[in-house]
Amino acid sequence: MAALRIDSGLLSRLAVIAIVLLGTLFLPGRTMAQLPGHLPPEKKVVEVRVEGNETISQRKVLARVHTRAGRTFDPEVIEEDVRQLDRSRMFVNVQTYSEPSRQVPNGVIVTFRVTERPTLHEIKFVGNEKIKDKVLLKELDLKVGGALDPMAIEESRTRIEEFYHSKGFGRARVTLMEGNKPTDRRAVFLINEGFKQRVLWTSFVGNSIASDGRLRTQVKSKPGIAWVFKGEVDREQIDEDLNRLTAYYRGLGFFGATVGRELDFNASRKWLHLTFVINEGPRYKVRKISFIGNTKFASEELAASLRLQQGMDYNQSQMNKDQTTIQEKYGCDGYVFANVDPQIRFPEHTGELDLVYDISEGDRYRVGKINVRIKGEYPHTRNTTVLNRLSIKPGDIVDIRKLRDSERRLRASQLFLSDPSRGIQPKIVFSPPDYDDVETELARPPRSSVRGQSPEGRRFDRTINLDVEGQWLDPPQGQPRANPPVEGRWLDPATPLPRANPPRRPAQEMVIRGQYTPGAARQVPTFSPRSTWQETQRPQTAITPQQPYQAQPYQAQPYQAQPY
Repeated sequence: MAALRIDSGLLSRLAVIAIVLLGTLFLPGRTMAQLPGHLPPEKKVVEVRVEGNETISQRKVLARVHTRAGRTFDPEVIEEDVRQLDRSRMFVNVQTYSEPSRQVPNGVIVTFRVTERPTLHEIKFVGNEKIKDKVLLKELDLKVGGALDPMAIEESRTRIEEFYHSKGFGRARVTLMEGNKPTDRRAVFLINEGFKQRVLWTSFVGNSIASDGRLRTQVKSKPGIAWVFKGEVDREQIDEDLNRLTAYYRGLGFFGATVGRELDFNASRKWLHLTFVINEGPRYKVRKISFIGNTKFASEELAASLRLQQGMDYNQSQMNKDQTTIQEKYGCDGYVFANVDPQIRFPEHTGELDLVYDISEGDRYRVGKINVRIKGEYPHTRNTTVLNRLSIKPGDIVDIRKLRDSERRLRASQLFLSDPSRGIQPKIVFSPPDYDDVETELARPPRSSVRGQSPEGRRFDRTINLDVEGQWLDPPQGQPRANPPVEGRWLDPATPLPRANPPRRPAQEMVIRGQYTPGAARQVPTFSPRSTWQETQRPQTAITPQQPYQAQPYQAQPYQAQPY
């Protein structure tokens, strides 16, 4: 009885805990997912619906959204889908809403309610005689069957008008007859072409440093060929010519030059006499030339190689050539990524300027691995065919001049396809090394000496890889692949094939395809001093070891087929 006796205080405490747990579990409106420590289950999309579409299929609408059945319900993805449908210009309005599914727990049905734009059924041009419909259609961003957007149609009207102006129809006007109303189903453009205006002559006033012919090469608004082809009046192009002339004069040192224009049409307004009025102003001279950032070469050494010197008139083309000269000077000594930035500074003195070359030398590089990447299938050609034509090898200091000489040698070898018009020609490409490669090189232990220099005073050179790119020259049309290419080049059929050891058999023992008739005159193969074997067409006689050589007249014999 003592063992079955239970403490009444312990029972009371257990009863209180049980009541609290039962009350927590069975509170109205609370589930296990809402209890502390439990996350709500993810909602899944069980169906995607489209409402309001009449002419556009549901498949086409769903192809533009990322919400799919079976994926997690994400409101941000649905908002992006709505924006994507708006950008498609197929709908005037797009709305979306979701509702829980009754069949699937935690399932959501997503519905896109759309309002379609009117469909464009036809594009029509009225009044165009000089320019055909298919040419105008290429200038538009419209197509039959697409959405009829009034803003896009108005933009197309502006494009047509600008296109006519660029073709010399300065008075052309385009009016939109249909397409700007919600009830329209086609776009109709009414075009008043007017007449074409051409440039009769282009003249210049106020120019002293350059002749009219020289300035006429700088502009595009000028008479056409025989005043028939081209030469149309384009006002936007005339404005661009003003900028071109201004840039030309400033390149010659006339930094204060201004350029204007005068348009003088004839009575019929079909021909234009265009005059550019130029105010050149003073020409600036170079007062001082200095260099910043150069440590490899002295300033005096760099200045001695320049074309534009102190006291000369400023010339931008000469300055650009000097910039290239300095870069090549560094590139010939391994500093292939050196950057030269010319800066013009105007002091207080009028008519003079200071020219400063800001140089960023960078690191010195050596040749690492040379990768040969030639397109085409030539199994008989090795990479050594390309490497033997290079003037540089791994371990050498990168020299820009040698790389260019190697490119010219590859192009002149006639092994590769060279078509500059299509940008296809052999070339050598190099690029800055990756960061991982730089870290590896910096971690290498220093060598004892390089060219007699002590390790303490040696500056480590980094390496870059060279990529030789190109394409093997294709064989001629109809050329069989029986003879493999020699060094990657297919020989011309008329060129004899070289042989190291030509066959030397007596004439009476030679058999050509098994057809040989004793006593019959035939062509005998001979061997040229260049050790090439070829069939000659000269009259020859067979030489036998039993008889001394005697020249016999050539007698043609009719062809007789003999059994093999």
